[in-house]
Amino acid sequence: PPSLHPVTRKWSPTVIGKMVFVYTGKGRRQAQKEDAPPEQKHCAKQACAIQWCLAKRDHKEELCQNFIREWEDCRDKAVRAAEAKN
Repeated sequence: PPSLHPVTRKWSPTVIGKMVFVYTGKGRRQAQKEDAPPEQKHCAKQACAIQWCLAKRDHKEELCQNFIREWEDCRDKAVRAAEAKN
């Protein structure tokens, strides 16, 4: 079955020549550790979107800057929220 794009949640098959390749993720997702940093706990969706973008665009970081900025914004918010709690 086709996979969902991590950000838009729409089906995202990749066409290679005349064949369609769809990564379905055979690995098991591990639960977050309780002592994981706040940015890791709250920004996993953005981190996965960066990985997805880099894989789609031949690991050209400049083509994924919007995903990277979203992750940085999320990270900053998570760190500020954690600091405010303490």
